Amino acid sequence: MQNRLQINPFTINELSPIGFIAERWEFHENKRVGNKIKIPFSFLGLTAKAFMIQETLKHLKKLRNYERDRLEVEKLNELNTLIEEIEHDYPTGWNGFTLWLQGKNDPNPERVKKIIEQAEVLSNEICPPKPHSWIAENVDVILVALVVAIGIRSYFIQPFKIPTNSMFPTLRGIVITPKPEEDQFPSTPQKMLEKIFFGRDYIDFTIPANARFLGIQSSGFFLWKKTDFYYAVGGDEVAFGLRTEALPTDLIDKLRIPLTTLQRPVQIKGTVDTGDHLFVNKVIYNFQKPQRGEAFVFKTTGLATDYNLSKKDDENAGSQYYIKRCVGTGKDRIRVEPPYLYVNDKPAQEPWIKRVWTSGDLRYKGYSNGSANGQVMNFLKSANEGFEIPGNSYWAMGDNSYNSADSRQFGPVPRENVIGRAWMIYYPFNRKFWWIE
Repeated sequence: MQNRLQINPFTINELSPIGFIAERWEFHENKRVGNKIKIPFSFLGLTAKAFMIQETLKHLKKLRNYERDRLEVEKLNELNTLIEEIEHDYPTGWNGFTLWLQGKNDPNPERVKKIIEQAEVLSNEICPPKPHSWIAENVDVILVALVVAIGIRSYFIQPFKIPTNSMFPTLRGIVITPKPEEDQFPSTPQKMLEKIFFGRDYIDFTIPANARFLGIQSSGFFLWKKTDFYYAVGGDEVAFGLRTEALPTDLIDKLRIPLTTLQRPVQIKGTVDTGDHLFVNKVIYNFQKPQRGEAFVFKTTGLATDYNLSKKDDENAGSQYYIKRCVGTGKDRIRVEPPYLYVNDKPAQEPWIKRVWTSGDLRYKGYSNGSANGQVMNFLKSANEGFEIPGNSYWAMGDNSYNSADSRQFGPVPRENVIGRAWMIYYPFNRKFWWIE
């Protein structure tokens, strides 16, 4: 015959750990069939009721350890007496398990209730429950979570977002795709889902005839980033707000947004897909140096990038972060003879470097001495020009060499600029979770 024991009907203060245990748990007693014992729920050989007793004992001992120094002698003695009573009546370990098998250590439900109530009263007398204590508890949890998150980001793993396509197709940056006027966009719910899971924004607006361009204003950040295009229409000022992370210059270029006075209406239609979001391993380079072929992230402090040169007189300008492939380390001699990359006068043998000219994937164009957009390169400008990398420095190049601002422009990357190795892509979800090679 199976007996059913329900613990939770006791009226006990839920604010204390004792009350929480008593209110939360519901158990069934062990069911004995002949000489066999079936245990629906047990903890180290204890029945559910005995488990309740032992959790109560654990709480009382913790309370004694925390409050011993400030407790009055009378309260400390009362606490010790209750602990000793429970330990005597309900031994733990092998002795307790043996007694339980013999049916001699199975607490009576009324006895369980009495012990928990005694512990509850004593606990509340020693540490009275404070009103609205849940607020402080949740604030503590949030603060601890923030400290842990900041610690992980600072020393272990840091998220980054890819804005450009200098590492395409290995890593994808923001992609702006113009669409013809006759294309039908999905419904609003589908757009919302695609925004959440794929990071896709839909752009569709019409600039009326005789509209005169006034200017551009960007505001917000992350998911709330917005670019407003202002036009004068008649005597009114009209703003077309695009909620997208793409740069205004890229939107103008790819979607052909007019910046002049229009003679006829112009419809602007297209999509903007977010760049890859990835985690960077900041720990690994504490134990080893960057190796040829690894995709790595570095800050551009002290490097002659376009951004740094444009902000050289701005003392408050921060540093940008770049992700490129390490194609050479200290003392290597680098040379580019399109589409090949030579390291110490031999074609590079690392598979992730060779892939750029040998993969058969037409999206990889090989390495180049120049840029497709006419950007000036200061190093490796011809097939005969080489460069020997200084010690404790690295040569960084994008897999999309024809559209990459890299060491050919700003030179070698010092070791102190290196942040970590690109580890894995975690968003958008249509790119899958995959390791970066």
